[in-house]
Amino acid sequence: MRSTTRRNLAAAAVIAVIIAAALVCTAAGTLTAFSARYTWQSDEGMSGSFPFEDTEYTLALFDGTAGFLPGDGGSALLEGPSFAGYTPIWSFSENNPSGIPVVYFVKDESGEIVPDSAYSAYEFSPLNGNYAACDDGTRIAVADISRESADLAAALAVGHTLAWMWPSAFYESETAETPLDTPAVDAYDADCLEFCTFYAFPDALKELFADGVVGVVTGYAEGSDTTLVWTAEERNNSLIVGENGSVTVCGTNAPVYSGGKFVSSFDYTRLTGGEEIWLFVTESKAAGLEERAGELGLGDIVSLAGVYSFEGENNAVPNEGGTRWLVKLSPAATAGSGHPVSVTVTATVTAA
Repeated sequence: MRSTTRRNLAAAAVIAVIIAAALVCTAAGTLTAFSARYTWQSDEGMSGSFPFEDTEYTLALFDGTAGFLPGDGGSALLEGPSFAGYTPIWSFSENNPSGIPVVYFVKDESGEIVPDSAYSAYEFSPLNGNYAACDDGTRIAVADISRESADLAAALAVGHTLAWMWPSAFYESETAETPLDTPAVDAYDADCLEFCTFYAFPDALKELFADGVVGVVTGYAEGSDTTLVWTAEERNNSLIVGENGSVTVCGTNAPVYSGGKFVSSFDYTRLTGGEEIWLFVTESKAAGLEERAGELGLGDIVSLAGVYSFEGENNAVPNEGGTRWLVKLSPAATAGSGHPVSVTVTATVTAA
């Protein structure tokens, strides 16, 4: 009896398992008709334009066509857009095929030189330990002048100023008053001379104007842009070129016409080729003057500039019936041939 009961219980257990399995299968088949999907729908965005475009600026770094010499320098403010929210990559390149020893550096908004921003392609290392200087008083430690432009480029920014100088002297310290005179400085000076184009009034002018000169122009009459003021000394009506390059006409130091005005105490060692001396000569002297100038190799620097008549003691006015000729003299190049220098600064900004 007991064993029969056990068999029945075992069978019941088996049946129960089968039924449970059947119920599970049945339930699964029934629930497949139900499902749920979760979806995230974004809000709408509109495409837009990149807020920058290729733009070229003019950087008046070397002050136009004016020739520059050792001791000169210049600067230009970097103007442009605000790059707020973007990080531009700056680069600097120089076109200086002759290797003129120009030093570039960056000044911040307050006018202070940004540390480690000095760069030059020229090898200044023989002068390490000294300070390079130009005529405006700027001094930079030679050891701080890098031959790599990466630090200079890193200092560039809109609102900063790119500056340059061509050192003309070297000092032992930032405050020393006496420029150095050493073999290294002498070698540097010799290099600089190779790059310079010097101008002067040729000695041959003395032969051309040994006589026939009436006077030298000293300026314009007040309130007039046509009436010239002139002066002369009858005892000496010739032109003299001094050893220092200065010019004396009719016993008077000749004023130099430069930058639209007459300069009475012009430094003849700083002639750049655009200056002139104006003088008056007689009709007989003017006849064939330009031809004789050409024979003396002065054809490019001597030119007749019109006929004048004298009024009063020292005024001269344009007059086709006059008897005095205005002659303009220009200095001539005496060394070198001029060497170009330019730089390019770029700022590249990307949307990334």
